[in-house]
Amino acid sequence: MGGLALLLILFFALYLHPIIYVAFDREFARSQGIPVQVFEYVLMMFIALTIVACLRMVGIVLVISLLTVPQMTANLFSHRFHRIIWLSIGIGYLSCLGGLMISFYLNVPRVHPLYSFPSLSMPFARREKVFGYICNAKSKDTMEIKIQSLDQIHEAARQFIAEMGDNTVFALYGKMGAGKTTFIKAVCEELGVSDVITSPTFAIVNEYRSDTAGELIYHFDFYRIKKLEEVYDMGYEDYFYSGALCFIEWPELVEELLPGNTIKVTIEEVENGEREVTLESLNKACFSPALIFNS
Repeated sequence: MGGLALLLILFFALYLHPIIYVAFDREFARSQGIPVQVFEYVLMMFIALTIVACLRMVGIVLVISLLTVPQMTANLFSHRFHRIIWLSIGIGYLSCLGGLMISFYLNVPRVHPLYSFPSLSMPFARREKVFGYICNAKSKDTMEIKIQSLDQIHEAARQFIAEMGDNTVFALYGKMGAGKTTFIKAVCEELGVSDVITSPTFAIVNEYRSDTAGELIYHFDFYRIKKLEEVYDMGYEDYFYSGALCFIEWPELVEELLPGNTIKVTIEEVENGEREVTLESLNKACFSPALIFNS
């Protein structure tokens, strides 16, 4: 995306006057020996590349809006081509920046814009992480449960469910074999899921339904994800922002896409084969209970 922007800037810097002639009077441009058709094809190519590059990041509606609204707005204030260009750039930039700020402060899903404009989004991303860090440091409400065998893991799952509150997205961190899938299985069973619960290593996501509450539960495993584009293609927003429970294994690979109110669940093996499950909230109303159980 940055390379395309630099290429466009260079093209306009070198051929600004021919572009103006072609845009306003094709016959005059031809009389000046300007290859009108070549310039039209090049400009159409740039438009097509811009749409393709932005389509996956922001969607077709926003792409078309960014290609038309800034120019139409700038045309209300000036009819000079040079001013329209600079006003369009400024309006588009301020619109993106304003949208990012509003989505950040209102906690509205803002995944693609943040990911698409790292230079703009970095201050907001840092602030969100700082908030989470300070909040976790202040919250010392912890709880420990020691379980002598896996037969007692359901008790830990019930304690976990009691602490879930209104949170819906849970990112489970831990080494291979730490017990992430086993713990998710116990939690789902306590929530009334009677389906076979396995890690969706190849399917990426499994869908369960609670027999008691009738609510959907999504179980993700991003271990085999190679590129974030794969997560975009599966329509992750439809899951993460659906309001349904989402349990995510190997979230390290998709951290940029996690909602700001995601609960970080860390599973670690401690002494005597015990497992320590620590919950950390990323928002202000956070808590960090710890559950300990033996394998």
